[in-house]
Amino acid sequence: MSAHRIVFYTKAGCHLCEDAARLLAQLQPEFALTIQTIDIQSDSALFKKYFDQIPVLVIDARVTLAAPIRAEDVRAALSISDFGS
Repeated sequence: MSAHRIVFYTKAGCHLCEDAARLLAQLQPEFALTIQTIDIQSDSALFKKYFDQIPVLVIDARVTLAAPIRAEDVRAALSISDFGS
């Protein structure tokens, strides 16, 4: 099984982002995850797109989750992606 690719849009000082990062770390042993973390403050277009939605997770380029990120939603998205592979 190949690793799930997660793009994690975040920014410094975001407590919901910190919670999402902890959740991803907890899910790492359960699911093979490759996580690309992108600070939305590094790109004005990304900041405009996501500033009021972060954290945002894009899972396997198929599922997008925005704040609040819940463990059951991430698990469901990863399971759907597993089924489709």
